[in-house]
Amino acid sequence: MKQSQALATNNSVPVPLLPDEILSSWLVRTALALGCDPLVLTGDIWPGWRVWTFDVDRQISNQRVIQLSRKSGMPVSALQLATLSPIEIKVLGDIPPIRQAWPWITTIGARNRLRNGGMQYCSACLASDRVPYFRLQWRLAWHTGCRIHDCYLLDRCPHCLAPIEPHRVVPEHSPITTCPYCFGDLRQGGVNSVSDHAAMAFQMEIDHALKNGMARIGDLDQPVSIWMDVAHFYVAMLKRFVRYQSRATESFIKDIGIAMSPANSMSPLTLEMGTVKERAWLMAAVHHLMMIPLEKTVSLMEANDLSQQAICPKGIRSPRIVSDAVLQLRDAGRKKRKSEITVLRISSPRSCHDVDKMMYRLRIRIARRLL
Repeated sequence: MKQSQALATNNSVPVPLLPDEILSSWLVRTALALGCDPLVLTGDIWPGWRVWTFDVDRQISNQRVIQLSRKSGMPVSALQLATLSPIEIKVLGDIPPIRQAWPWITTIGARNRLRNGGMQYCSACLASDRVPYFRLQWRLAWHTGCRIHDCYLLDRCPHCLAPIEPHRVVPEHSPITTCPYCFGDLRQGGVNSVSDHAAMAFQMEIDHALKNGMARIGDLDQPVSIWMDVAHFYVAMLKRFVRYQSRATESFIKDIGIAMSPANSMSPLTLEMGTVKERAWLMAAVHHLMMIPLEKTVSLMEANDLSQQAICPKGIRSPRIVSDAVLQLRDAGRKKRKSEITVLRISSPRSCHDVDKMMYRLRIRIARRLL
């Protein structure tokens, strides 16, 4: 506690923010440098706020940023840029919601101070860092590989497969690369070289689009927020096609130049909760789709006898430019007969998709308790 109080009284921090460092990483490194638990440090900065029960990297209020700035001596602007909010504003073209999951940002699944996942890293980057730290880009769902070392990112401890939880590292077990479960070193995770560079190409394409504000679907330029919305829609569509494979969906995926992934390789959860391997396949597949003009994509759907409902199911939000384009597909909607009597059902069985999601979440919780 004395060390954290020194932070407040000296109004300076001996730990600078490193390039592309995410806020939580800096807070943990600062605490370890001061010789205290990250929980103690944040409790001194924000009394009464249990910061590690939230996703502090998404966004924090202006008032709390100002508090942190006053006690650390760091500029408010630098602290805000260390969060995911500025990136998500570009992705959505609007202010992101406070409580809902954010598209394209990995979810940490916080339960008290525990995590189910969400933090990725490159073991080679951590090993080559003079001072190891976690990057902002490692929370972006479209990032599945490291451009510097041409390897896939990791999202689990290579020794015990526990989630990455730097905020639970204490001075006795520092540095920040220590797993709080088995005390193994994340830098010793090994390097798994990238086998399909289409995912890496798409990763660089999105990074470039966010800087420029525009990107192409086929040969048509679109604002980056619309482009990202279409790409996210394609991700959800491909996940459905893989999980519920049919001759029509298999033929369509083959026609756009993608190798079909096994059905059991695709979880029922959202992109932001998926594994690196799953997201890498999806990013490579969407990369192919985004290079094709939307009109040609719809023509391939029509040639493979895919219906409007197969592309835009009821209850699934679709971008306007996609929903308008698929109107030329056949309508497989069931038409009610005039003589048909509507029966009020008190309850109905859950769909297979809902049951799969519930079972998948249950497996994650069970595995988490066994660690």
